[in-house]
This record gives sequence, structure tokens and C-alpha cells, in this order.
Amino acid sequence: MIEKIRIKNFALISNLELDFKKGITILSGETGAGKSIIVEAINFLFGSRAYSEMIKDGCEELSVEAEFAIDKNKFKELNLDGDKINIKRIYSRLSKNKTYINSKNVSLSFLENLGKKLVDFHGQNENQSLIESKNQMHILDKFSGLEKELSRFESKYNEKNELEEKIKNISMSNEERERLIDLYKFQLQEIEKLDIEPDKDGHLADEIMKLKNVDKINRLSNEIAQLLDSSDNSAYNTISKAHSKILNLSEIYPNLPFKIEDLEELKNKVKIIADAFKELVRDCEYSSEEIDFLIARHEKLKNLQKKYGEDLNNIISKKEELRGKINELENNDYNLSDLNLRLEKIKSHLLKSAEDISAIRKKNAEKLSKLILKELSELGFERAKFSINVDFDSANLNSCGCDSVEFLFSSNPDQLLKPIRYVASGREISRVTLAIKSAISDINEVDTLIFDEIDSGVGGNTIFSIGRKFKKLSKNRQIIAITHMAQLACFADFNIRVVKKIKNNKTEIEVKELAGEEKVIEISRMLGSKYSEKTAMEHARELIKTAEKS
Repeated sequence: MIEKIRIKNFALISNLELDFKKGITILSGETGAGKSIIVEAINFLFGSRAYSEMIKDGCEELSVEAEFAIDKNKFKELNLDGDKINIKRIYSRLSKNKTYINSKNVSLSFLENLGKKLVDFHGQNENQSLIESKNQMHILDKFSGLEKELSRFESKYNEKNELEEKIKNISMSNEERERLIDLYKFQLQEIEKLDIEPDKDGHLADEIMKLKNVDKINRLSNEIAQLLDSSDNSAYNTISKAHSKILNLSEIYPNLPFKIEDLEELKNKVKIIADAFKELVRDCEYSSEEIDFLIARHEKLKNLQKKYGEDLNNIISKKEELRGKINELENNDYNLSDLNLRLEKIKSHLLKSAEDISAIRKKNAEKLSKLILKELSELGFERAKFSINVDFDSANLNSCGCDSVEFLFSSNPDQLLKPIRYVASGREISRVTLAIKSAISDINEVDTLIFDEIDSGVGGNTIFSIGRKFKKLSKNRQIIAITHMAQLACFADFNIRVVKKIKNNKTEIEVKELAGEEKVIEISRMLGSKYSEKTAMEHARELIKTAEKS
């Protein structure tokens, strides 16, 4: 779960640090106070599109950093020693993205994929992803426990594709084969020529940025070194003189008000810092040829990234793939009839496996539909209809089988079931999403769920039902939600108020964790305390008591 987040120069936020805990955390505040900016910052951290307008006026870069407590067994690809990770993303007007996990540079795509395992967002954009058939199939497959079967199926499907490629290569003319070999060899040579080192080349942009400012870095480093150790009046010389006089004084006045060793330690630290800045000057001594080489290499890498993928490791993988293709084309002494026979056997096996997978999906689609319908009823859709349609088509063979999956929904009993994308309004889709997440909560491996104004356009009683769902989910999950509604805020284990303030004619966003009576006051504000403060306070206390008993 998220334990801490630090946001700097993001939109209206100058410098904000926020602690999160297990349970339900509610962010509230007046309309326009900046609540959604905090969620946008978390979204940004995990790869959402960045643009220069995000950076606070007058600043050159923004950063978002978060600390997570995790089960390291679920994240073996990170090779962690402990159960904590630090994730940071920086975006600047000049060098654009820099992304880190535990101070190690990683690609944005890696961070985006990691985010899907850490945080589950529920805002308008994220809810819209539910209407995509492939995501609906993923939910059903997760509920059906089909991971191992689908992994085996995909492996066999890939074997089929490779076999088809071999047959295609054998069947093509010599002229076509030579043309492909030449193309693959050109691409391979293009990649091999650069001899990519991801750990080193991943920092080229930072190195070039340093080069662009080398004169300023050298000037300031020299000035600092002068002040510390390279002039008669430097800090080191001044401390050394004081040290000598204190030694003389200690001979006649032994009870000095401090330890002489402390001054010696200070003198040594000043020397170490001064030497570090002298070394920095030497590190920044580049010839024009070296600078030109780094810039040219960076441009060549960017060109490769456009062709073969942003992640440098993907380009290295592409190199191995090209070698395999060249070898396949140059050494294709296969019996075409034998290959076709093998292909038919694999296709027959795949079709049988696809039928078995489809049967499992259909069986579990009925179970999941009933669970979701129950959750929908508790969220204000008392007369809604819901069904999951699984349609098998042998002509639709792909890495997931031969099925298409569609979630069908109707909020009214007199209307026909239709795909969610056609019938669920923007206000309804949030509750439908919550119903689905509640139904599969036991198998959902993501521990942090974030909801951005799920209560939009929903009545008070239904909001209270959403609060009960939050309470149920929070037994095993961390819930973070933005709301304007008291009926939801009363369920919070931790209430945080977001406030927009004007300081020195500059807009700032501040947060405050509410405790005790502060929570009551905030909920009464949400109820409209300015019209009847006493009644609103009493109502707020009743809501909190009712939520605690739910």
C-alpha cells in the first residue's frame, strides 16, 4: 500500500507531503480545492501522459515520489531485499521524463506495468476501460482461475505462429528470402553497431544536460572550492587557525566548553566537501569531440527507440529476435509436408483446448453474473439486470482462445440487456465498476484502490451503500477516495481536508489530517452547516455513529 507521497511543483502544488494508512482515507474540501490534483499526481507517477502545463508556473520541473509497503514475493522481478519500495518520476521542460525505483533508473513502460500491480484507479477514464471486451475477458478469466490454462494455451499458440512462419519462409521464393535476410541483417547491424548498455545509456540524457550547463557547473564548483579550501580566507584555513589557537588555549584553560575533536572533525568534513567539488570540476572536463560523440550517440539511440521500442532492454531483445529470424531463413532445410502435418495437429489441439476453456468461462460467467447482480442491488440498482455473454467462434482463434466476452447490463427491468458501453451512463458506470470490483475482491491482487468522485450524481442513500462497500473492501485493501458527500466521508478511518490558499498572490494547496471533532466539523460543512450549524453537527455525529456500526 501507499505509505507516503511527496509532490513538488505539480500544477498548483509547490511542496506537499502526505501520509497514508491502511483502511479508508477520504479526501474532501470545497469544489476546486485541488483534491483531484493529488490523484492526478499518483496517476502521473505511474505513467500517465505528462505535458509542460503540469509544471507549476515559474518552475522548470515537477516530481512525484511515493513509498510503498509491499509483499516482495509478488514483485520478484524487482529483486528486493526488504518489503519497501520508493518510486519517483521527474518531468522537466528540457529533459522530459526521468523515472526511478529505489534510485535505479527504469523505463516509463516498466513503471506503468508496475503501477497496474500496485494501484487500481477508478476515475472517469479508468472506468471507461471496463467497456473494452478484452478487459471484461480478463476479469472473467481471473474469476475462473484460468491463468495456468491460458499460459499453456498461449505457449502452444506461439508455437503455431512460429511453425506458420517457417512454412511461409520455405514457401517463399529465393528472391523474397534474400530480400528479408538483407533487411534483417541491416536492422541487426544497426543495433549491434551501438553496443547498447542500458545502465549507462539510460543516463545519457542526464549527462548531456550536464554538458549543456558545464560552464555554470564549473564556475560554481570553483567558487565553492575557493570558499571552502582554496584561498587564504577559506573556511578550511579559518577553522585551522581557530583550531591552532584553541589548542594553545587548552594548555592554560583545559575546561573548554566543547571537545577539540569536534572541531577537528568539522575541519576534516570541510576538506572532504571541498575535494568533492574540485573532483566535480575535473569530472566536467569534456573535449568538444566527447560532447559531440555523446550527443550523436543519444540521437542514434532515440532513432532506434522509435523503431524498436522505448525500453533499451527491448532493443537488445529485438537483436536476439533478428538473429533467430536470419538463422531461420538461412537454414531452412525442412520437409514442407512434415511441417504442414505438425501444424494441423497443433491447430486441432488448440481448437480442443479453446473449447475446454470456453466451457469453463461459460460456467463461471453465470456465477460471476449473480455475484455482480447482488452487488448492484446493494448499490441502488434494485431492478437492474446483468449478464456475461461468452460467444465461441472457431474462426476467431487467438492467444486467449476462440471466445469473445461481453458484459451486458440494463438498469431498468423493461429494457433489453445490452453491452455496458451502449447503456451505462457516466454516472452509472462508476457504480457498476464498484459492483464488479466488490464481486471479485477476493481474487483482486491489487492492494490499493483509488476512487475519484465515485459519488457524482448519486443520491444520499446510495452513497451510504457505497460507503458500506468501501468498508467491506477495506478489510483487505487500502481505499483512497475523493468525495463531496458527507454520507461517504463518515466511513473514513482517516479524513484529510484539502484547502486552496492564496499566499503572496500565489495559489497553494495544503492538506490537513482531521482528528476527533475536526472530522465532525468537516462532515457538517459538507452537509451545509452554514444554514443550521447545530443541526448539521448533530447530523454529522449520527452519520459517523451509523457508519461505525455498519
